[in-house]
Amino acid sequence: GEEGAKWLRLAQTGLVVEVDGPQHFYRGTRHWVASSKLKHQLLEGLGLTVLHVPWFDWQKLNSHAQRRAYMLRLLQRGQEERQRREEAFLSEVAEAYGEAAAAAKKEQVRNVQSE
Repeated sequence: GEEGAKWLRLAQTGLVVEVDGPQHFYRGTRHWVASSKLKHQLLEGLGLTVLHVPWFDWQKLNSHAQRRAYMLRLLQRGQEERQRREEAFLSEVAEAYGEAAAAAKKEQVRNVQSE
């Protein structure tokens, strides 16, 4: 249905929303337990961007409008982060390609000179 389509569209963006309840944190702290950290690392390793909604932040939001605004800001930050990562990756690829192309050109010049 419509709800499933929304989740599929979110998944296609490469963003994952993790709702972090109290069990995701060591008691009395804001530090994730090891299993939560591992899950985050695995998802990030798959190229996804994990967005967190910690229970202690969500609990402070008193209205639908506040929750909606919170989620919109979270998703916007996630999209910006993904864009920064993509641009950095493309820059690295371009630099590596440029270095490889320059090395190939030098080799080509050496071969012509040695003939």
